Amino acid sequence: MDPFSKGASCGRISKADEGDEDGVIRQGEDTAELAERRGIPLQGRRFRDNDKSATHGKHRPQYELRMVAVQRGEVDVIIVYMLGRLWRNRRERAEGIEILRKHGVSVLCVKGPELDLTTAAGRLLAGLLGEVDTFEVEQMSEREQVFLRHG
Repeated sequence: MDPFSKGASCGRISKADEGDEDGVIRQGEDTAELAERRGIPLQGRRFRDNDKSATHGKHRPQYELRMVAVQRGEVDVIIVYMLGRLWRNRRERAEGIEILRKHGVSVLCVKGPELDLTTAAGRLLAGLLGEVDTFEVEQMSEREQVFLRHG
């Protein structure tokens, strides 16, 4: 039996065409499958932001609702497709890791590790993987800027 009893699934697609929710739907199916396999009840705690980049400061209402649920003690594990779907910028990641640590919430990734954010090792790994995600986004942005300047 898994130690988690209050799961929440998280899905986010950065860029999607108007009305196209295929990506977040697939992420939701994958996270629900992991929850079922591990015996973790979601009980309607399914949060998804479609066409919401975490790097450009777009308002992400489902992220905010999920973090409120964490702070109320309604969640003990967040199940996400991959860690980069949860946070992509340093500020949000640092704040999120601290909130999850304070409330004893872990992160399970369909494509990635299980992170116990109540431990120093779990927070280290979340931070390191997050920095790789941030690097990837920043590097892509630099390439796009060069392309725009030089066509």
